[in-house]
Amino acid sequence: MALLSGSLIDVGLEALLSLMHSMAKSGVLSFAWKDDSGVSHDGTITFYGGVPLQAVAGPFKGKMAIEALATSESQFAFASDNVTVSDKTKQGMDLQELMNLAQATLTEWNQLKAVISSMKNAVHWTNFDISSVTLSGQEFNVVTLISKGGCTVQDLVGNVALPPVEVLHIVKSLMDKGLVTIDTAVVVGITNAQYTTLMEFILSFTGVQGRDIFKKHLHVGMSTKEYAVALSEFEEEIKHVAGTAVAKKLVERIQSVIGK
Repeated sequence: MALLSGSLIDVGLEALLSLMHSMAKSGVLSFAWKDDSGVSHDGTITFYGGVPLQAVAGPFKGKMAIEALATSESQFAFASDNVTVSDKTKQGMDLQELMNLAQATLTEWNQLKAVISSMKNAVHWTNFDISSVTLSGQEFNVVTLISKGGCTVQDLVGNVALPPVEVLHIVKSLMDKGLVTIDTAVVVGITNAQYTTLMEFILSFTGVQGRDIFKKHLHVGMSTKEYAVALSEFEEEIKHVAGTAVAKKLVERIQSVIGK
């Protein structure tokens, strides 16, 4: 039974963590939101006696999950439930540390969004001589994705195993180094990064034949209208190669990545 619900737009994660602690309840705080591309995400924080035991947000756990949740503007709901506590988890996570992290993350996020206004803005490689600057491993990975072209900030979040605030921090750092620029125009249609991700996914499930069917029906830069028609045609043709169940899975994956 849900005891408390609301939005992180109205109640910041720091305040919500404090409230859960003061309630001293055991249960699960669930989160659900959509990113700027319309893709759905969810997460949870499990409490025992008001102490947070674990946090999960998509692929992230612990502190990285807190970073992802802090900027999500998600809807939340707390449901009282029996929570199993083991010797490993009974100490829980440091509440004050999580509250500080949530507040610091949101503060940095707002500062970064003043520079990078939308996650759907295009990011461009400037062809600057990369050998003249020092890059961290994470910065290099992001540069590699951007240099392929047709990339939005949201594409980067979907392809780098980091919470959104850390991706924006890296992009801002690369901007300061003169390696990338942000175009305030929104990328329209399927981006190169999305196309590459999907092609690799389909290849792993259906082999070369499935990949060729994908390339036949979908391409980089397709408009929303073109994409809707092409996706239906792709599903019909791929059924004959991989079966109805796999075709459905592939279509769901395409819709998730492209966010339509």
